[in-house]
Amino acid sequence: MIEWADLAYLTPELILVGAASVLIVLDLFFRRKEIVAFAGVLGCLAAIFASATLFVSTDSATVFNGMFVFDGYGSFFKIFFYLTCILTICLSMKYLEVEGIDSVSTTHCCFWPLPAWRSWRRPRT
Repeated sequence: MIEWADLAYLTPELILVGAASVLIVLDLFFRRKEIVAFAGVLGCLAAIFASATLFVSTDSATVFNGMFVFDGYGSFFKIFFYLTCILTICLSMKYLEVEGIDSVSTTHCCFWPLPAWRSWRRPRT
């Protein structure tokens, strides 16, 4: 049986899921992508903090009836991947600035084939 105390070991992953959900909503309402990127970096920093806290406070553990193993090796790579995620967010914002891409042009690029598809679709008879 799964115990609620086992969820404490999934705190970094739960933080990332929550941050990703917030980022999806923020992206809908803000035209400035720097705000969304900043929120993404904050989510990754919160996950790093949670991973480091778990790494320092607990030894290796097996939870969810042996399906999830928490140890120092996994914690190191979690923190490494979260730092890589922060670096990727920062570099992608600089790339958008250098290339002069704004949110309107990226949205237009995603949907540009739709008018052409409609024009050569045959009407039903």
